This record gives sequence, C-alpha cells and structure tokens, in this order.
Amino acid sequence: MDKIKATLTSLWNGEVPLVKTFWLFHVVTIFVLGILATVISSVFGLISVAWAAFMVLPIWRASDKYTGNSLFALLAKIAAVLIGLGAIANLL
Repeated sequence: MDKIKATLTSLWNGEVPLVKTFWLFHVVTIFVLGILATVISSVFGLISVAWAAFMVLPIWRASDKYTGNSLFALLAKIAAVLIGLGAIANLL
C-alpha cells in the first residue's frame, strides 16, 4: 500500500516522466478500465435480462391469484408480456 501511495504522490507532483505518465498511467489505464467496464456491464446486462425473463411467469401466476381490483391483475399481465418482449429484444 505504501508503494501505491508513493507512486500516486510522485504522479501527482509531476515527478514521473511524461512518457510514462501519459502512455502508461493515462492511455493504458483508461484502455484497461474501458475493457473492464464493458465486461462488467455485459455480465450485469445478461443477469438483468435473465431475471426479467424469469419474472414473467411469477408475475403472471401471481396476477391469476390476485383477489383485489381485476384491473391491477390485467395491468400486471400486460406488464409481464412487455417485460418478456423486452427481454427477447435485449437478446437480439
């Protein structure tokens, strides 16, 4: 941890040579962070789509058992269909 702190302090104070500062600490780091962000985003995106697809039937079945206002049950079924279509669209 002390080495990281020392490196960041040197970087902050302009003590790291320009070539290393620009190409290593900026360009390479931004490139790696961009790749990581894309991978993480893709993983969470797939999890989100899978969860939405899974939830279609539980919403539908719960609306069948709902004893309150029938309009809410109908709206829930419409939402379930839209959620399912959205999940399919995200896969395409």
